[in-house]
Amino acid sequence: MTATVPEIKSSRAGVDQALPRLLDCRSLRRELGITRAAAEAIMRQLPVIEPPGLRKVYVRRADVQTFLESCLRFK
Repeated sequence: MTATVPEIKSSRAGVDQALPRLLDCRSLRRELGITRAAAEAIMRQLPVIEPPGLRKVYVRRADVQTFLESCLRFK
């Protein structure tokens, strides 16, 4: 069972953008190759999506990417 939510195309006329892809803690760990504690720490820094009736919490892929880019430090 996969943890990511598939992209959904909007059916409205003139709108051809995919909705944001969502990641839960497990998929974030898998994609970034990090520990559960690190994934949870990243998720605490981001706005979360909590679908009604579900226990799972998701973050937007774009928010994760923006957050990680803002954490880059060059020596």
